Amino acid sequence: MQGRGNASEGRLRASFAGVHPFVAESEEARGISRAAEVLADLLRRAESGEEGLGWLRLPEETSEDLLAEIESTAEELCREAEVVVVVGIGGSYAGTRAVLEFLRPPFAASFPGCPEVYFAGHHLGSFYHASLRERIAGKRVALVVVSKSGTTLEPAVVFAWLEDHLERAGALFRGPRSIVAITDPEAGVLRERAKRKGYRTFAVPKDVGGRFSVLTPVGLVPLALAGIPPRRLLAGAYEGFTRYRKPEAENPALRYGLLRYLLYLKGYVVEVLAVGDPTLEGFAEWWKQLFGESEGKDGRALYPTSAVYTRDLHSLGQYLQEGRRHLFETLFVVEEDERLVLPFAPEDPHWGYLAGRTLRDVFEATLAGVVRAHTEGGVPLVDLRLRERSPEALGEAFAFFQVAVAVSATLLGVNPFDQPGVEAYKRHTRRLLRGAE
Repeated sequence: MQGRGNASEGRLRASFAGVHPFVAESEEARGISRAAEVLADLLRRAESGEEGLGWLRLPEETSEDLLAEIESTAEELCREAEVVVVVGIGGSYAGTRAVLEFLRPPFAASFPGCPEVYFAGHHLGSFYHASLRERIAGKRVALVVVSKSGTTLEPAVVFAWLEDHLERAGALFRGPRSIVAITDPEAGVLRERAKRKGYRTFAVPKDVGGRFSVLTPVGLVPLALAGIPPRRLLAGAYEGFTRYRKPEAENPALRYGLLRYLLYLKGYVVEVLAVGDPTLEGFAEWWKQLFGESEGKDGRALYPTSAVYTRDLHSLGQYLQEGRRHLFETLFVVEEDERLVLPFAPEDPHWGYLAGRTLRDVFEATLAGVVRAHTEGGVPLVDLRLRERSPEALGEAFAFFQVAVAVSATLLGVNPFDQPGVEAYKRHTRRLLRGAE
């Protein structure tokens, strides 16, 4: 596998050169056929309609009728809504947040001509939700609630509180038709409530789990309301899945999944997703759930955590350089062409060496320094670059990581598509609230 450090097609460029000092290319070559078999088996099971694997076919199986309904709903509500509040937690919100934070200007609450978008029910903080109430006071509000079952505690109680408050305030400008419920297609608490009260509804596909659902109405509906075209996100995902579903040795998603597994076997049990700026912080949260819930079972798996560079080099940099050698890094950076030229003159005694340089030049030099220092310090490093800031690029990134986690979790010997462990705290919480303990 000589010379295979880089994979450069598509909108996502991957380099594994920083891993090969720790995992020999010959080791990767021996493992790639097993990884390809895993992916081929996943594809066969998806074709047969096995539950949990519908995400592999989403871009091509999303119907024109569904897209038209999403677009018409967004157009109708956005003519009047000043604010959209999205209520959900985990996979019901993380992907939407990731796309919105990546594409929306950092200091804007909305895209031009579109409603402001806020999130609720992704935690139980009273101060946050009281502040949200004040923020949207006196505005026309569209409310989106996302929950497959309708029984997840955090969004259920926050939605009930918000709906009651907004009804009393007269903010739901079309009454219950100002509310969009995205839930199970047939049954469940939220589906029953939506029928009874007359909400607009969209279905969460039965064969797609929450952390894989960003390309379903779970993500597409609130993103359309925010002003992000769902067709563009799906187009990028289609191109990504077309590339990353191939059970071939050159597939970078397959290689990433395999290398994560091989690093785990060598004692690297923590992965740090180091994103290149704060607009990718939401994506890092989505990524943590994807890998944490898919792999973290039976006492196994890498622990997924994240950092924002260069900010966190001033907090975690010391540990990454000289701490315990049980972690590796995955850089995830978007390539920008904004030319913010620095004002330094060549004769400046302190900063003259930066004369004519841009902010991006300094950033790229810092990243290159990180790659050298950390790999020399014993940290394996994967380098992933998005070539552009667009819905298509992020759609491809979703495809890349979803395929990779399905492969790596299967290699670990765990089921990537369940999450039995998250029920434990929920059982205790229900018992405590009911006064059983």
